Amino acid sequence: VWTSTVTTDCRSSEEPANECYKAVASRQPLKNGAADRVRESLCPGSYEGDDVLKAGASERKAGIRCCSDDSDVRGVSYCKRGMCELYTWHEARDVCDALGMRLCSAFEIMVNKNEIAGTGCMYDGVPIWSSTPCEPAPSGAAVLPAGARPVDHWGSLRVDGTALRAQNGTGEEVQLMGMSFFWSNANWGGRDFYKDAVVESLAKDWGVTVLRVPTGVDNFGGLMFDWQSNERVVRDVVKAAIKYGIYVIVDFHSHHAHRFQEEALTFFESLARDYGSHPNVLWEIYNEPLPVTHWTTIKPYAETMVAMLRKYSQNLVIVGTRAWCQHPFEASQHPVSSGSNVAYSVHFYAGVARHGLAIQEDIKAAHANGAAVFASEWGMVDYNGDGDVNEAMSREWLDFLDAYRISWTNWAFHAKREGSSALKHGAPKSPPWDDHKWLAPSGLAIKDIIQHHHTRQSRSSASRA
Repeated sequence: VWTSTVTTDCRSSEEPANECYKAVASRQPLKNGAADRVRESLCPGSYEGDDVLKAGASERKAGIRCCSDDSDVRGVSYCKRGMCELYTWHEARDVCDALGMRLCSAFEIMVNKNEIAGTGCMYDGVPIWSSTPCEPAPSGAAVLPAGARPVDHWGSLRVDGTALRAQNGTGEEVQLMGMSFFWSNANWGGRDFYKDAVVESLAKDWGVTVLRVPTGVDNFGGLMFDWQSNERVVRDVVKAAIKYGIYVIVDFHSHHAHRFQEEALTFFESLARDYGSHPNVLWEIYNEPLPVTHWTTIKPYAETMVAMLRKYSQNLVIVGTRAWCQHPFEASQHPVSSGSNVAYSVHFYAGVARHGLAIQEDIKAAHANGAAVFASEWGMVDYNGDGDVNEAMSREWLDFLDAYRISWTNWAFHAKREGSSALKHGAPKSPPWDDHKWLAPSGLAIKDIIQHHHTRQSRSSASRA
């Protein structure tokens, strides 16, 4: 169906629509060397298998959908259900050019899949061309063998470009999935779950491969107020993670970490000296820099921290990015220079609309610069940790993380009266927890996602050919 906001030759033409598209394509000459630039990027939705996917690059044919940077024009599909004319990539590109539009990017197709469902060219059995390459299928990420413990199987993890790879001789690309605990601060309630039995349950029952320990710093009850007890409970979780063969992120949970550099050095050196040789232990040196804390401030702090950690540990270091970890692209433009095996963190909450497309585009740009990204904190609710679970947007985000093999920890394993808590208020502080009696909506969803993520990845891979 034509929209009133698109003015094209075909719109005013008396030719039948499909004939007009063909004429537009035929009038646009293909440029020299075109075959070298053909995008290997059919984005077929639930579509699987057909000769169109197997033909030579210059001869492949698919449907067309054009997009515009004009916010009033979301896009136009050039086919009817079951009656899609197929074109080569160059013909499709030239049709969109003639309409004053462009081929949609693979990212636009993926993010806006609900808007373009039913057009006949997406999730309706016909693949369409995109202007950018579709990402490799998530099935390429390593699958943990049944009964295997993550660290025993994968060993140390190392950044290789945008990938996190196992150092077990296979070079498998690893995507960690797990939970973040709540703040460690004294009398905040989160540390009530910093127990051996809880870590064992999350590792064996939930199937998490990683846990995150957010060590409070400058908020009341944090390190600056009660150093000894905070470090003690963090060590309890680290020791349990090593015991049960999973990865653990030690997080310096402050919005102002650069102001506490000496304290951060002392804290991390103490733990790195004792646990840095264990492949389980990962380091997150700055939780969430504020919008006013620019990368020019974060970077020197990070380089100082990484240099110290490398005396004791070659394990992954996760560096926070500006504005509550929403700008990994900035970091990728001027990366930390004091060592390898560094990833940049991204945080988001699925209940916040602005945490969708903009942050995902930033992640894509960081990946294009060759930087690794780690979603060390995300929630299914609003950014304040409360509100109802937004399952639809959470699934969108999870598909995105799967497509880009981005590891993640979900906020938060706690029993606070807020939407992000995995447990209902009043739940026992130790397992077992009956799912329907004690798990909150977020906890039920995340437990299911972690336990069945291979099935979800298989579904996701069908949408990224």
